[in-house]
Amino acid sequence: MNKQSLILYIALAILFLNTTLSFGQCVVCVDAPPLITCGETATLTGDGFLTSAYEDNFNSGIGALWSSVSTGGVTNSTCTGASSVLTINCAGAGAVPAGDFLWWGQGAVVPRQATTIPIPVPAGGDIIFEFKMEGQGGSCDGPDLIGEGTMLQYRVGAGIWQDMPAAMWPFNLNPIPYTNKAYFCPTNPALQSFTNWNQYSIPIPALAFSANTQFRWRQINPTSANWDFWGLDNVNISPSSPGGATYTWNPGGAGQTLIVSPTSLTNYTFTYDNNGISCSTTVIVDVAAPSVYPIIVPNPLNPCPNAVDLNADVSFNSCNYNIYLFDNGGNGWTTVPQTATSIDNRIEVYIDGILVNTITMNNGYGPFVYSFPVTSGGTFETVFLTGGPNPSECAYFVEDNQGQLITDVGGNMTNNFSEFTFLASSIRNTSFWRVYCSSW
Repeated sequence: MNKQSLILYIALAILFLNTTLSFGQCVVCVDAPPLITCGETATLTGDGFLTSAYEDNFNSGIGALWSSVSTGGVTNSTCTGASSVLTINCAGAGAVPAGDFLWWGQGAVVPRQATTIPIPVPAGGDIIFEFKMEGQGGSCDGPDLIGEGTMLQYRVGAGIWQDMPAAMWPFNLNPIPYTNKAYFCPTNPALQSFTNWNQYSIPIPALAFSANTQFRWRQINPTSANWDFWGLDNVNISPSSPGGATYTWNPGGAGQTLIVSPTSLTNYTFTYDNNGISCSTTVIVDVAAPSVYPIIVPNPLNPCPNAVDLNADVSFNSCNYNIYLFDNGGNGWTTVPQTATSIDNRIEVYIDGILVNTITMNNGYGPFVYSFPVTSGGTFETVFLTGGPNPSECAYFVEDNQGQLITDVGGNMTNNFSEFTFLASSIRNTSFWRVYCSSW
């Protein structure tokens, strides 16, 4: 395969404002929509975690967190790179590593594994880290078979190593026997989240609570020492304090999640407190007036002069995404003439990991417009596939439920959706978004 993946989490980058602050001993972050229509509700979600002595960013080599790292695990790679900007986010916020990282590349011995020192987690905590497996293609090959992935495991004292449970997305999509386990499975429908640097937070299960618990990431079945590469960065084992953490919204009260219906611009402050260590951040939710569409119809049956009937439709934001197809050559995306074996240039559209439609344009310059409803909290993915004439002439863009273009070719946001289109031949094959919006 020679597909590459482009992951864009628009829940945090486009539709939602993601605020993350680091205060030395703790990190706090909030997801909240920056703008809603009057009459809508907004869901605000906050989270936080303690930084700890049990962490390693690999910028100074392999640190004291590790009791052992298998031969071939190095803090650099010619296959994959890392961002030059440090981003510390709560789990799921699309964090990218900075500087060096731990990587098993060509020639790394099998099994490939990194094992921590014993760590005191008597009240549990979280394992926070960033992970990436290489994609398919060329000499920098990534895992592609079900058994070639990487498993996170734990061990209490000198006991037997156990697979780490993880019932959250995307691990809940793993096929049997890896469902709901912290296994980075190459056949997971959400593979795109694994083939890019992303941050994960795995809660430590009760069976792992102890004063002497170890953790390890382990790959036992790559094709050979020359294939199926992967790596780690910004590993943080964050023990919970005995009293646990508290979360507070002001205005709003206790809890991580707050549902609000403001009628004007409102500030919301989220505070995370863990055993006296506290962090706060404030987000702003603005409110726009709904769009009103009046309909004026003359009424000849009314005896009053110049009488009309008035109707008005109020339009609230909905989770409909539009895809606009263009062809710069003017001959469409399809093969002409069509035969039983014809293959066209086309886009596969996935919602929540399920293929819902394959779209193309038969002729002309376009645009051909397709609309897809997406449930709040779901995922929206497009995959451009070639096969028809002149794929370099194909172009498309995706418009969110606010009528905004999601991103440009370089991954930068823009507010003018007519500014340009994706050139299908010059971008990576797959675009993948997590969607949050209010449904009406």
